[in-house]
Amino acid sequence: MSAAKYAAVFIVGILVGGIVVYGAFPRKVVKEVVKEVPKEVVKTKEVVKEVTKEVPIKPNFVIVYDQATKIPEGELMRWTNINPGGLYSLELSALILAARYETDAAKRAALYAAVQRLANDELPLIYLYQPHIRLHYWNWVKNYYANPIAPDFKINWLEKDPSAPRPDQIVYVTIGEPESLDPAVSYESAGWFIAGNVYERLVEYYLDHTDYVIPGLAVAWAVSPDGLNYYFAIRAGVKFYDPYEGKTYDLKPSDVVFSIKRVAGIKESPSWIITDFIDVDAVTVVSEDEMKDILAKGLDVPVKGKSYTVKSLDEWVDVFKKEFPEVPYQKDFQIAGFVKVPMIEPYPALPLLASIVGSIVSEDYIKAHATPDDPWATEYMYEHPCGTGAYYVESWEHQAQIVLKPNPHYWGLPKPKIKEFIYKIVPEAQSRILALKAGDADFGYVPAPVEEQMEGVTLEHGGKTWKFIQESKGYDLAQVHLVPNCAKPPFNNKLVRQALAWAIPYDEIIKTVLMGHGDPVYGPIVRGLFGYTEDGITKYNLNLEKAKELLKKAGVDLSKYSIEIAYNEGNKVREQIATILQQTWSQLGFKEVKVTAYAWPTYIDKLETGDFDVGIIGWGADYADPDNFAYPLATGGYKFIGLEVVWLSPTEATVFKTTKDIIMIAPSGRAIVG
Repeated sequence: MSAAKYAAVFIVGILVGGIVVYGAFPRKVVKEVVKEVPKEVVKTKEVVKEVTKEVPIKPNFVIVYDQATKIPEGELMRWTNINPGGLYSLELSALILAARYETDAAKRAALYAAVQRLANDELPLIYLYQPHIRLHYWNWVKNYYANPIAPDFKINWLEKDPSAPRPDQIVYVTIGEPESLDPAVSYESAGWFIAGNVYERLVEYYLDHTDYVIPGLAVAWAVSPDGLNYYFAIRAGVKFYDPYEGKTYDLKPSDVVFSIKRVAGIKESPSWIITDFIDVDAVTVVSEDEMKDILAKGLDVPVKGKSYTVKSLDEWVDVFKKEFPEVPYQKDFQIAGFVKVPMIEPYPALPLLASIVGSIVSEDYIKAHATPDDPWATEYMYEHPCGTGAYYVESWEHQAQIVLKPNPHYWGLPKPKIKEFIYKIVPEAQSRILALKAGDADFGYVPAPVEEQMEGVTLEHGGKTWKFIQESKGYDLAQVHLVPNCAKPPFNNKLVRQALAWAIPYDEIIKTVLMGHGDPVYGPIVRGLFGYTEDGITKYNLNLEKAKELLKKAGVDLSKYSIEIAYNEGNKVREQIATILQQTWSQLGFKEVKVTAYAWPTYIDKLETGDFDVGIIGWGADYADPDNFAYPLATGGYKFIGLEVVWLSPTEATVFKTTKDIIMIAPSGRAIVG
């Protein structure tokens, strides 16, 4: 019989109260061949009894596959099919892919918790901290909030006190110019902020919430019971506004189809958010009669952590009129038509479509400005956005400012109250401080190391004393970490990576560099995402003795190695972190520890090509799902055929006993048990 038929891999976790809990004991990794087990036997769960003859375990899930292939080094892309450290790990790859396509929420969270624990032990990255969201603004600004998913905030929610300076205008001082205002092209925070306020998506995040989405250009959504097909009812009465030619275009269901296919056709950096999960060629408009027939068979409606089953259009609509009392425009709506969005595999589509790359554009507008050489009109769309959002771009003075004004055809609520919003690009922190102190800017980006300059600042204006506010608003969906080059010595040794993790003054970094505005993070998944756990996690802290013990155990002579800690120039926070690490790691016995700053394009190129020792970098959410962290930050460079999860009942699981985590690693055609 073929090896593919008999190959089976088992990665087993313990489920307690809906969470995979690895014992509080130190993890034990045992490399040992167990035995060949047919996949068919695995699925009957008889394999558990066979395996436990050799290893005592108390499993709750088993991951099986027909074939695993190690991706050749020449085909590796860091952050894409292997973690940025370049660490090959079959177990991390299998766990992450299993979690990605699990449709049951509790089981999916359990798998991601297992990913968190394994990554915390293997350390493809050395995790530093999760920053707090910090707001810096004058108290004359009302309703200012921050969402960790772009566009950070919606301008139409903002107001100003009538007695404030420039009561109808807001000036936002920040860093960075957009690469493009085209949502299918832009993949950076500046472009996403502007596009997020000019364009809209089928679903949106409500104010600072990331735990659920609200209706946007879709008044309702539903998914087939197998998780493979999403359906959207498209809002009627919405218009795209072209301020450059004074035209409007009606939103049509076909615009949704076109927008998704345009992202795939352009193939720019953010396109993977759509093309990795959505069967783009199969996205289509559905007639009302077809939609009613589909509904009659039953569709699931996931809203706010609950799930309804609906079998008629009226039932479907009623759910969305009742479940969103906080959304004023959802009390009464009309439907323009329906769209079907099929998935390649079962996957939560709503966070993907809430991302900026999921913005809906006008097919008619694009075609009006397309050329034979530019069929998607990306050149024109670069700085001529035409959206349905509350604001439009009046002008863009490059490297200086972008001016937005209220869309006179905006359909939604609240209606814009600020008549002019100026996104002012001010690279120098001290220049931003001066503008804020003078009241020439209303809010902006103030890095932690210079926050003290704005403490207690007040301004007299309009007969009032105004105060400058600096406050935290929970955790950002982001983290900063070290990237050790796991493809080269000495970082290819796990014990060395663990030793380095024990040789970091985390508390000092958070206290002196972040001014206390962050907390340690212990794995790829951050607080605020399901699957985050601290159970069974090693909480690394500064312990040089433990670090030296691990280095001795590793048998690595660090005096042979000169290493470089790299960061992107101009980033003062990372510069300070690098300096602190240089001082601490020099005590471990390296021949030399040096710090080097590189221009951003050079720095990224070095990380992507593996031309580095240790880098300092961050990762922020593209969309609110743990897969957006686990896959790019921890996937292990393997691909699979026939990967599945077999879940065991509590009765089956408790037959066996364990006191330690055990990961059995075996060659092809053998069993792997963890």
